[in-house]
Amino acid sequence: MDETDLSIIEIMTENARVSFRKIAKKLDVSPDTVINRYKTLQEKGVIRGSTVVIDPK
Repeated sequence: MDETDLSIIEIMTENARVSFRKIAKKLDVSPDTVINRYKTLQEKGVIRGSTVVIDPK
């Protein structure tokens, strides 16, 4: 993993629903780069999924 991978993970940890396009813009890379990195992180088991946590209030 490099700095880009770690940045993608950090951004998605803060908001798992953020679009690949927004991540790409923030990191100054192409959306395809983010998509490919995300898929690779999934294949390696680094990212195993994302969840939505409901506030019961």
